[in-house]
Amino acid sequence: GSEDATVTPAVRDALDAPVVLGPSNPVTSVGPMLALDGFRAALDDGRVVAVSPFVGDRVFSGPAAKLMDATGHDPSTAGVADTYPFADAFVLDTDDDTDLARPVVRTDTTLDTPADSERVARAVREALDEVA
Repeated sequence: GSEDATVTPAVRDALDAPVVLGPSNPVTSVGPMLALDGFRAALDDGRVVAVSPFVGDRVFSGPAAKLMDATGHDPSTAGVADTYPFADAFVLDTDDDTDLARPVVRTDTTLDTPADSERVARAVREALDEVA
């Protein structure tokens, strides 16, 4: 149904603010939004930081690796970067040695506790500041 769906004015307004893509599945979580006419263009025009759901070629959890592979994308951090050409910067795990041609902030990207969330949020803020 994406060919009939549109981005609402409220969503367009929200995408004017900095956007953070959490470490979610690029195919099932982000893909449907990117299929909407105008959504990708809004991301191209804005400030976007993405947190990779991979550490190199190892996914944290869920089917992201299988789905990325099934849709013709490299199941890795590099594949996520290729899938998100609109991302201005990335937050990668400290154990991820992927080299990207965009700003990268590295931290432990494990998200099990409130302290983990705070640490990753600080890294996202740093990445946003780098592309301000």
